[in-house]
Amino acid sequence: MLALGVAASQAQEACHIDAIPCCGWPKTERAARSVPPSLGTQVWPSSLAQDPTTVEKLIALKPRHLRFSLGPNWRLRPPLRPEMSDAELDAAIAAGFASVAGADRQAAIMRELSARTGAALMLIVWEPPPLPGEPDFTAPKARSWRVLAPQNVRLAARFHVALLRAVATAGVALADVELANEPDGSWNMRIAPADYLALLRAVREEAARRHVALPRIFGPGASRVVETHPYFRDAAIGTGILDAVDVVSLHGWDDAAGKDRAAELETLLARFAALRRKPEIAVTEFGVGQPILTDKSERMDARNRGEDNVAFTPAYAGYSLRDLMRLYGGRAGIVIQWEFQDQAWGKGSLGLLDLKGGEKPVYRALRLLAERLDAETHDAIEASPDGRLALLRRAGRDSLIVANPTREPLDIVLRDRKPGPATGILACSAAGGAGLRFPAESVTAIPLADR
Repeated sequence: MLALGVAASQAQEACHIDAIPCCGWPKTERAARSVPPSLGTQVWPSSLAQDPTTVEKLIALKPRHLRFSLGPNWRLRPPLRPEMSDAELDAAIAAGFASVAGADRQAAIMRELSARTGAALMLIVWEPPPLPGEPDFTAPKARSWRVLAPQNVRLAARFHVALLRAVATAGVALADVELANEPDGSWNMRIAPADYLALLRAVREEAARRHVALPRIFGPGASRVVETHPYFRDAAIGTGILDAVDVVSLHGWDDAAGKDRAAELETLLARFAALRRKPEIAVTEFGVGQPILTDKSERMDARNRGEDNVAFTPAYAGYSLRDLMRLYGGRAGIVIQWEFQDQAWGKGSLGLLDLKGGEKPVYRALRLLAERLDAETHDAIEASPDGRLALLRRAGRDSLIVANPTREPLDIVLRDRKPGPATGILACSAAGGAGLRFPAESVTAIPLADR
């Protein structure tokens, strides 16, 4: 359920004894650059090119960032050779794009989306083609997971720069690029911290040599917050990476071991503080796989498919917004939702739209948030410790986002604020403040009166 609605009713009963006070949460100084919160999503140009109605729903979401890939599955292309000239490398990339049916249309759809939404385009390069010394991935029982060998770092960097050059030539104006996808080895190519730093430096050197203008570099993009730590554990490597990227990126998947991603983010920021750095933080893949980690049933895992999957419920929208707000409150600036639409080749239900383009409750919840973020650039988001309440601050003109994934109504007490007009929320009586009762399994946005 999403709530906006009509004027609040008169108080009918007392607020629950466990009503949550709002919103004087303790302020914590964190080692992250303060940037306005913004929302994006992962898109697949091939899918968008086939269904114009989903394009309109994407535009209605008002994304500030669009993460995507272009071209073929590069790991299935012919191997790269260390002696390749720049011209040969450019030709190999051109042949890769030529092998993709509708490649020009996919580039065109990203140009259109950039123009119509103003969103910053972020290219993700999953992995390069096979490199010298790697096994044949097409052979029976071949090892699927790759490792970037130190001697192949320069060649991999040359590939990345040549690919960025090709994308720019196609007229797709990139704002950002994420170098590597989950180099901790959870997906695609494993890259050791020292080799990742060498890759970053080599990309910048190769771009300068070839006169290729680089977009902002995001990295390292490890699979979870806890898997990001090894890239900054060694002081020399960690400071090198922090100085070589423009934005520190990480993926915010829930942890099978039950580790709290928001708490782990605080630990990571403490590590940055020890390194005397205060970077911008972006969560470039955010998804809630198991909203209740203790419930291992198939339907309660959004990485599965099924009409009764939790991802299709209003409760899942509440869980997603709750965890999203905790990341914003932890000083993440950009958060990119995985993914915009379920894909036929996929196995999960994490998309905001289903396979047929139907809107899930989580789509409507994120659209509600995006409208609040779009109304004006908010200075920051402050969240309650559990993420159910979030205050969007902007020079006194604040909004309150309430995520209630439970089957019971949620009562809160505004201690030092008053709700704005036309909140559409039931009132409850409370001592020392204005009491409000939010519906079960709902995501609600209300304006707060000026101070």
